[in-house]
Amino acid sequence: MKKTLLIFTMGLIFSIPCFSQVDKLPTWYDKRQDKTDREQDRAIRDNLVEILGNSQRISSVSNRVNKLEDTQYIVSGGVRLFDTKKWTGEFFADYTTTRHGFDRVGVRIIFKLGESYTDKKIRELETRLNKLEVER
Repeated sequence: MKKTLLIFTMGLIFSIPCFSQVDKLPTWYDKRQDKTDREQDRAIRDNLVEILGNSQRISSVSNRVNKLEDTQYIVSGGVRLFDTKKWTGEFFADYTTTRHGFDRVGVRIIFKLGESYTDKKIRELETRLNKLEVER
């Protein structure tokens, strides 16, 4: 059965003859083309599944990044291992209440620059004591 397709574009009418699939007898090329079409449909479907999977992974990464950007409340504790005039060493552990786990654990070694407040006070007290001893 022959059909005609009318197309109206820019004030002109075009008449194009059309044939339906039912009217044509299948040929070797049609079967091969159908197989190619099915393969392409399967490939498109597989790509769609992969895209959806990637979208879920991206969403998961985005959620993890957002959690990292949340304000963290940390409880920190430490035990002094040694303390000299210029060096301090301590064991420390930081617990984060945001993630409910230990964030950092380690040993901290500090080099002291300058004179500490306690060293200044000790020096002042020593000079006062020396003056008192001289006055006696």
